[in-house]
Amino acid sequence: MKTEKEFEESIKKHLKELPKGYIESLKRDYKDDTMVIMHDLLPEDIKQSIASEARQLLSAYSKLIA
Repeated sequence: MKTEKEFEESIKKHLKELPKGYIESLKRDYKDDTMVIMHDLLPEDIKQSIASEARQLLSAYSKLIA
């Protein structure tokens, strides 16, 4: 798992690489809906890491309630 600093740097790098049109679209979404889906902003490796952790937590939870 990445350290907090590595995570922040990864996010900063990813955001800088997003196309300007995409950023403008997100700004419009925020202005219109007062929200942006953060999942759309995350790099693929972090999305996979979050999904993996979520599966592990759900598995552990299902064992607790079984």
